[in-house]
Amino acid sequence: MAETSPSFTVTMNDGKSAKPEQPVPEPASKQLTWTSGKQTIKYTATAEMLPLHTDDGTLIGHMFALSYVSDAADKSDRPVTFCWNGGPGGSSAMVNIGGLGPRRVPINTIKQLPCPTKPEDNPYSLLPTTDLVYLDAMGTGYSKVAEGYDPKKVWGVDGDADAFMRGIAQWLTTHERWNTPLYLYGESYGTMRNSVLMRVLGERGIALTGVIEQSTILDYAPTLSGNDLYYMGMLPVYAATANYFGKAGAGVDQFEWFDRAWKFVDEKYGR
Repeated sequence: MAETSPSFTVTMNDGKSAKPEQPVPEPASKQLTWTSGKQTIKYTATAEMLPLHTDDGTLIGHMFALSYVSDAADKSDRPVTFCWNGGPGGSSAMVNIGGLGPRRVPINTIKQLPCPTKPEDNPYSLLPTTDLVYLDAMGTGYSKVAEGYDPKKVWGVDGDADAFMRGIAQWLTTHERWNTPLYLYGESYGTMRNSVLMRVLGERGIALTGVIEQSTILDYAPTLSGNDLYYMGMLPVYAATANYFGKAGAGVDQFEWFDRAWKFVDEKYGR
């Protein structure tokens, strides 16, 4: 008997009413203005819970999305970048208010941040070049696994990527942005997620324009117990950090001190 190819259709909430145990908040939006120097962008910030369903319509849960979308009338060629942190087990807050979002928590000291802190427009935001969507992994932030759904199905390498694929597809459908250039931005474990997610998206016919990796880790073997490669790689980094803060290598150029640390690792520490 000839084998049949599996279907890769992404099933949205196509008329079947989801019945979560608790009420799901309605999307909330606010119009804002980002300013940096002489540049100004009007945009809409939207917080929403994206319903995720399996291909047979079973509710997986709701993925929290916080998006920043330009108010420009013509967005036909404006990219959308989906962003997340790693962990695994972390929300997307750090690459949002701590990195690339239009608002940031200013950090001007290595001391404990005051509380409350006053956010400000982020001059390093990617908003001038792309709309931004921050997705929280299932079970982190406000993302919740549905009552009765086995969380182990989304708390694994493949299940995690599958959930993000469905979250992206749902957002593109809800906001009618299927024809927009699409980017992924991952940090730490988010880079591992991207490496799986780009394959999953391709299998579902969702084309990517590009992938951005920050603090990349695609091989966890060096971090496992009994493997010294991690410590060998980190020692020069710690040495350079100590030199920068005046705790080691006084009077030595920071680049020379870094090179000395690597030489120590190669000739003594790693042997």
